[in-house]
Amino acid sequence: MQNLFTIGEIAAIFDETTETFRHYDRVNLLKPHIVKDNGYRYYSLDQFEMISTILYLRSLGTSIIKIKNLLNSRSKTEIVKELKLQKLQLRSQIDHLNYLENQTSVLVNRFESFINNDISLVVEPEFFILEQKFASNQLALNADQITSFKDNIDSEWLKSSNIISIIDKDMFLKNIYHTYSGYGLISESSSPISNDFYQTVPSQLYVTAYIRIVSFDHSEIDNLYLKMLEYITNNQLTILGSIFERNLLDLYNDKNTGDIHYIKIYIPVKKDH
Repeated sequence: MQNLFTIGEIAAIFDETTETFRHYDRVNLLKPHIVKDNGYRYYSLDQFEMISTILYLRSLGTSIIKIKNLLNSRSKTEIVKELKLQKLQLRSQIDHLNYLENQTSVLVNRFESFINNDISLVVEPEFFILEQKFASNQLALNADQITSFKDNIDSEWLKSSNIISIIDKDMFLKNIYHTYSGYGLISESSSPISNDFYQTVPSQLYVTAYIRIVSFDHSEIDNLYLKMLEYITNNQLTILGSIFERNLLDLYNDKNTGDIHYIKIYIPVKKDH
């Protein structure tokens, strides 16, 4: 029976790279059984279980330093403690992947809605919004505002939320669609930590529509808003508050036409009867 194996053979057996085992040698995590005069590393059959243990712990995300400490401690208690910790971290990763899968499904459904361009009356789930209002004379954002606005908010929530622009109800009813009262971020998922700009918007009735914007001045949205107002009047609805323009995705376009924006519009309403 073969008892010694080259680093290449070990790499093939355990489906790893030779560089992985060279690195483990350099950091004294896993030394070869012998190194011959020509510099070739050889591992013994007796090391297979140790190699398997190390690779398993690495697959769980355990650091090399922790693995070295665990292997040297020979303590069952320490190993169980580390495995329980890794289990918690894996559960957190699984939850995050499930969240991303759900968000991807939601995004697919939204983009399919761009095909028909229907105006809909729907009850949307509760939203979690980070909102920064503009001062009455403010025309642009500044870096200090943006920084304080995002303070103490979970970074993963920030990455997965969408940008919204907010139109005041009174301005909207005057057909002024390009003057915003504020901006923010929106998500159907809550942030585990929050600040004074963070708020929950309860589930409620909205008139919604999707639009693809390609013009520099966003003039396409004016016609859609007129149609949505007509829909609201014809269906005996009353607008309750601010209008949200949710930026679902931006795509690069050529320099002559600008970027392409995919936006969902939310107008909160109630039925008059």
